[in-house]
Amino acid sequence: MPHDSRTPRAFDAELQEDPTDPEDRKKISCPFRASSDTIESRTDTEEAIKLKADFLATASHDLRAHVNSIISLTGFLLDGKLMPEQREYVEAIGSSADALLAMVNDILDLSKAQGRIEAESTPFSLRSVVEAAMDIVAPKATAKDLNLAYAPLGERADTLCGDRFKIYRVLVNLLDNAVKFTWKGDVVVSTLVTKLKSNALNVHFSVSDTGIGIPPDRLDRLFLPFSQVETSTTRKYGGTGLGLAISKRLVELMGGKIWAQSTPGKGSVFHFTICADEPNDCGNPRSKEIIPELSGRRLLFISRNKTTGMMLQGLTRSWGMTTKAMPDAQTALKIVMSGDAFDVVVVDLAEGEEVTEEIQREMGSPVIALISLGLHPQSKVFSAVLTKPLKANRLQDALVEALQGDSRDPRPLRVLLADDNQVNQKVTSLMLKRLGYSADLASNGSEVLMALEKQHYDLVLMDVQMPEMDGMDAAKAIRKRWPSANQPYVVAMTSYTGDEDKKRCLYAGMDDYLSKPIRIIDLSRVLRQAGSRRGAS
Repeated sequence: MPHDSRTPRAFDAELQEDPTDPEDRKKISCPFRASSDTIESRTDTEEAIKLKADFLATASHDLRAHVNSIISLTGFLLDGKLMPEQREYVEAIGSSADALLAMVNDILDLSKAQGRIEAESTPFSLRSVVEAAMDIVAPKATAKDLNLAYAPLGERADTLCGDRFKIYRVLVNLLDNAVKFTWKGDVVVSTLVTKLKSNALNVHFSVSDTGIGIPPDRLDRLFLPFSQVETSTTRKYGGTGLGLAISKRLVELMGGKIWAQSTPGKGSVFHFTICADEPNDCGNPRSKEIIPELSGRRLLFISRNKTTGMMLQGLTRSWGMTTKAMPDAQTALKIVMSGDAFDVVVVDLAEGEEVTEEIQREMGSPVIALISLGLHPQSKVFSAVLTKPLKANRLQDALVEALQGDSRDPRPLRVLLADDNQVNQKVTSLMLKRLGYSADLASNGSEVLMALEKQHYDLVLMDVQMPEMDGMDAAKAIRKRWPSANQPYVVAMTSYTGDEDKKRCLYAGMDDYLSKPIRIIDLSRVLRQAGSRRGAS
């Protein structure tokens, strides 16, 4: 084709306007016109993606808000006294709500994964992410009498830089599958952090179970959307077949890969890796935690479960303690009566309360009970009661309190709870009451500002989506209206779960972020942080 020196636009205009041009030539697609169409198409696509993201955010909030209320209220009912038939009905409601929430999350996450999402790099505690994921499946594991544990490998620091929300989502999917397909034995999460080069790290996660296993010829179908190992699996165990497909996409976004190993009848191990950075590389170095209250202390741990014993020994060793594990209470009693002294005892109450009381009388040392969810010890000898799976921060707090007394600020926090949904208000108020706090109530951001004009509050729990004035605008107004010394600790409460949503909350002036359904452990954490901030001021 001969070279034409005219500009593409001029050539294109001439082609469109020449009346002598044959009809079939006018139908020829000009490459420059196609380029313009491509730009317009790209703009339309970006607008469509934004509209889709906005719709998903709204749908996510509305769907999750109602389901979260059902889950929270059924939890409170199950903690109370119910007739056997009533308990059966409430458990069925709770199970259905859990399944509905999981399906909603899978569908929304799959839709978002098809759009433009990126992996973040922010500092986080590896252990806290794993334990938060284990919290989600703990009730199901307890109902099946499964041992759920975390067994980190190696001695590398716990704080990393990466996308903790995506890691959490993948772990929840894998743990939920492991518990679903396991009827007895263990479900164990392991992590191994290795250094690559400079500040780059490779984090290898594995979730192992002692469940039904997967035939070798079916492993290649695991990570395909809407795929099940067998068609009968959906009927027997439920699920949409989306969880592993979503997990694969999220892992690849974090620069890793995911795969599985399995032996039918013996169990499965799901592995995934991610790329992360050392804390110094993302601007938040963390010094090694020193716990002088625990250093040099001796601990006696009583449990038949070896995995839990190994995990506890590794934890307490890192805190400077010496731990001796005993397989049962009778053997432990013989050790104690022989004169071996310990500063504190942690006992799995599956071993029985009677022998535990005898150990406490013989030693005179504080005893911490480890129980399954839903159980309530009868004995009054325990200085603290911890639920399975064992959490590092809860164990640490209980040990320090048992050995040194409760050194927390005894003055109560002034709490303001803002939520336009009355059910959510009631659920959160009940949680606060269990933790020893009460709260004044507000239904929108305007009422929050009016309440703060009348008196000071240490903590404001703020729903993001409220009428008249939403939580974002209220947080911005608080930061502008009051001097920093008189500002409360403001925590967002929302059904939104995306990384961008959290950024928006923090940018608006929120100090922290709680996703619904709100869990007592997370609520307790923000209460402690609000108390620490008040003490510092």
